[in-house]
Amino acid sequence: MLQGIVFDKNSGTPLYIQLAKAIRSRIENGEFKRGEKLPSKRKMMSVLDIGKNTISAAMDMLVQEGMVKAYQKSGYFVAEQWDINIPDWQAYIKRAKHKPGNNELRFWADAGGLTDFGLSSDFDISPFIVEAFNNALVRSYDLTCKNDYSVYGYLPLRESLIKHLKLSGINAEIDNILICPGSIQVLYPVYESLMTNGSNFLHEKSNLIVAISDIHSLGMNMIPIEADQHGLSSVELEKAILKYKHPILHVDPTDQAPTGIVISKKRKAEIMKIINKYKLPVVEIEHLQDAWYNKPFPPSFKSMDTFGNVIYIGMLIRSCPFDLQMSWIVADKCIIRHLSNVMIQDGIKANFFMQIAADEMFRSGMYYKMMHAVRCFIKKRRETALAFCEKHLKDIGIWNEKNCGFHFWLEFPGTNTKALFKNNYYKTFHPGHFFDRQDTTHILLCPASIKEDEIETSIIEIAGLIRKSA
Repeated sequence: MLQGIVFDKNSGTPLYIQLAKAIRSRIENGEFKRGEKLPSKRKMMSVLDIGKNTISAAMDMLVQEGMVKAYQKSGYFVAEQWDINIPDWQAYIKRAKHKPGNNELRFWADAGGLTDFGLSSDFDISPFIVEAFNNALVRSYDLTCKNDYSVYGYLPLRESLIKHLKLSGINAEIDNILICPGSIQVLYPVYESLMTNGSNFLHEKSNLIVAISDIHSLGMNMIPIEADQHGLSSVELEKAILKYKHPILHVDPTDQAPTGIVISKKRKAEIMKIINKYKLPVVEIEHLQDAWYNKPFPPSFKSMDTFGNVIYIGMLIRSCPFDLQMSWIVADKCIIRHLSNVMIQDGIKANFFMQIAADEMFRSGMYYKMMHAVRCFIKKRRETALAFCEKHLKDIGIWNEKNCGFHFWLEFPGTNTKALFKNNYYKTFHPGHFFDRQDTTHILLCPASIKEDEIETSIIEIAGLIRKSA
């Protein structure tokens, strides 16, 4: 196929263009079939007596046209659909800054809200929100309420949050609060605002943040910090601070996703001392503080923050099928101003009606009645799941009952759980490597996120997988 290629060196047309034309012609007439591997550069150099750079330029042209695919180490192949005049969208996606998420995440998106770790539809949220929604609708008809809205959010809601935050020991002024959509949604603009490609990002070794592709798209240096039964290791944290320049710490201190660990008050004091010593910026995300069923509520890092080192993100609990999609950032005034500007440019803002409804829930006290019901719901699901774990997993698994709340972090020593999920995904439980790329022994179950009749079924299925792999 190559022998018939002849170059006209006197035509004025560069040799690489002539070569590209010749190969293109042979693809079009079928001499080179779809998916067929093209001759190597070495072969072309030998048969055609031309240089390597000429061949590379010709092949780059054909790759750009979409007629040829280039694969590192494998060489060049005729594209399967070279004659269809559409962009190679997969190539654009592959080159883009944003990296696709795990296949598991896409699969779990149909799993009743599991991907955002909200409550299952068994929890009836409607008694707690109907009145708030009705009152919010009346307030929204009064167009004067728009005068209370700014880039920082709905003023009455921010005032309600000042009182709410004080209940957990956080003293904030109105200018310290920014209303946002769901907490996961705002993580990208927060870190986009503070970090850049190569910035050092410290986080608990097993953490939901590992699964969020938006964060990886920023190109940060993700640095896992070991944790023990009391939470993030203060010793390992200090080592990382000394080793890496200008780091930021991401921490999930209450019923941490996925381990369920609640950082002890003593450990928080140790970590806070390190934070102040090194002026370490911290982003504290509280998914479940208000849902913590054991009293007293553990103090947040923000409640211990006297110098403004902590950016605090709180949120309304998620529930399927309702997702109130509401969170709030509490931080230094300059950070709030900066983040509000970034979110305006990114088109990220909380729904105005939902802000009015949330304010109604706080002012009426209905939010606190709802969270009491949520705590009872989670506690009951916990007790149910613990009983089934004892029944079906006792001889094959390990779990720390103290850390079993919303999250059940189940360990199966000697079993490669990563291999179990290689070609199969399950809607009611998650592989450990979803949260820690190196993890091969854990499975996460969230009893409060799935229907009650699925709890034992899921645990039996886990037991079957583990025993089958033995």
